[in-house]
Amino acid sequence: MTDKENLLKMDYNRLDEYLTAWLDKDFRNEIDVTKAESAYLALYSAGSIERFTGKTVEFNDLSVKELIIDASTFACTLNLVGLATEQINHNFDIEELEELVFERDNLECFLSFASRFAEEFLNSGDSELLEALVKPGTQALQFDILFDDKYPEIAIELSEKIQWFKAMLPSDLPQSRYWWLYKSKEQALQKPEVTVITFVSAPVKNLSEERQVFAADSSYIINSGKLCSVSNEQELFIDWQVTQDGYVNFTISDSEGNQFLEEVTLEFFNDNVLIGEVFVDDGIGSLQTKNPVSTLEVKMNI
Repeated sequence: MTDKENLLKMDYNRLDEYLTAWLDKDFRNEIDVTKAESAYLALYSAGSIERFTGKTVEFNDLSVKELIIDASTFACTLNLVGLATEQINHNFDIEELEELVFERDNLECFLSFASRFAEEFLNSGDSELLEALVKPGTQALQFDILFDDKYPEIAIELSEKIQWFKAMLPSDLPQSRYWWLYKSKEQALQKPEVTVITFVSAPVKNLSEERQVFAADSSYIINSGKLCSVSNEQELFIDWQVTQDGYVNFTISDSEGNQFLEEVTLEFFNDNVLIGEVFVDDGIGSLQTKNPVSTLEVKMNI
């Protein structure tokens, strides 16, 4: 039996097991799973089967609408962005991040399956399913933005690690929805070596004369597009001040208070969204922001 056949068999078995659990409270108690979780596990398995085979999974007399609403309730609890951010900034483990990417892939299978049904109900004037899918869909998008905008180097490394999985899937899956299958193609465009240092995200005091100082939180080195080392011990600090006219003024210094004089590019993120990029070579710079800043995180490329 091939790897693809094994995965497909696991999907069918999971679908049968968790559909049974969704219908049978005693069985749910026996295998220690909630009704919402059993619905999610069943439906992402159905979506995976449809992706592998190109054939629609039928549910006969079951209430697919109720299944999707239950599954969406569980999907909202996954917290993929929070878990990924914690791994990157504090407990870096590429294997754990790979597991989260596979969780994101499962979520995509569920969303693809559920969206097809939601469209049918929406055409009949029923928007309840669409509303139920908004939050898990938003969480999926936030996870994608985290890696596509904020940590593309790590995204490339993760994509490289799961090319074996891509080889078993249809070749026409859209890149816009499956970055983890295609991101490795960007490896050739990476600089030969770059050190990336992140400074911890923190609430920002807008319109304040007080400067806020934060230590470097983590760093990693990319060599020819591949993640080659990680460290959480940095001796760099950045302090910033958000002014009344919408500027973020910042200074980079070492533990002795000396300005950091290397050429660096800094990327500024507000709530995980890139808001600007600044090149400096003397440790001092500023960035003008169009909207109020709530949490600020800085990624520095050396």
